Amino acid sequence: MLKGIDINSENNILDWQQVLNDGIQVLINKATEGNYYQDRYFEYRYKNVRPLEIKFGCYHFASKHGAATEAQYFADFIKNYELDTILWLDIEQPPESYGWTWTGNNPSEYVNEFIPYIEKLTNIECGIYTGECFYKDFLQGKISSNIKLWIAKYSSNEPIGYPTNSWQYSETGTVAGAEQANSIDMDLFNENILLSSGGTKKVKNVICVNNSIDERAGKYLGDYLKCAVINNSEMAYDFSVAENVIGVGGGEFTTYIKKIIKGQDRYDTAQSVLNFIANGGK
Repeated sequence: MLKGIDINSENNILDWQQVLNDGIQVLINKATEGNYYQDRYFEYRYKNVRPLEIKFGCYHFASKHGAATEAQYFADFIKNYELDTILWLDIEQPPESYGWTWTGNNPSEYVNEFIPYIEKLTNIECGIYTGECFYKDFLQGKISSNIKLWIAKYSSNEPIGYPTNSWQYSETGTVAGAEQANSIDMDLFNENILLSSGGTKKVKNVICVNNSIDERAGKYLGDYLKCAVINNSEMAYDFSVAENVIGVGGGEFTTYIKKIIKGQDRYDTAQSVLNFIANGGK
């Protein structure tokens, strides 16, 4: 199991090197909530954590604004970030101040719409974070058994499905580098949450373009290689799942890129792609 923490904007981390030295291997940071909230420290933490050996992931806090709407909001926010873990949907009873609660089949219906849609939008697997009681009351037997679970249970007794399921075992943890003691959520994560460890399937090739101008040339190459063509301006994609990422045209590409094919303009780029195909993909 991997030692981890999960945080939001209310948690102040002063020194990430100390967090690493304290044995933390995984950080799951809140990204979005509903269709109205984005964590203001997300990018700052992302840039500070990723150069270290801490794996970075994120979650969306479910609200009442519709699963598809919220999945799109989540996908739009994270599309420019390269993550180390699967995505997470946090579904639990909201704070009392919100003035509403989950009831009946609403939670399972939300999950069953949100999970496949966010996975389609991002091509990244999505798991569920929730409390053990909430899971048993609203989700157990009503959602796919293939969804990875991260269960909150503040007890010395392991939660349902552990260690296959990940475990949030404390909400009052202390971590070196944090401003306040007894304020951090502490976790044990199964290694299957890591994208590099089977969190999502590898694909052979992916074509990447940055605009509609180069999309036709990208599709020529996609047809030849029989693979997906991703327009970065339209959707988020986890390029770490691909063995070979080939860029077509201009613009700034992901760091996972293996080769870029481009010309002086869109016509020259298209011709360069055709030459590449004529040379047997060389």
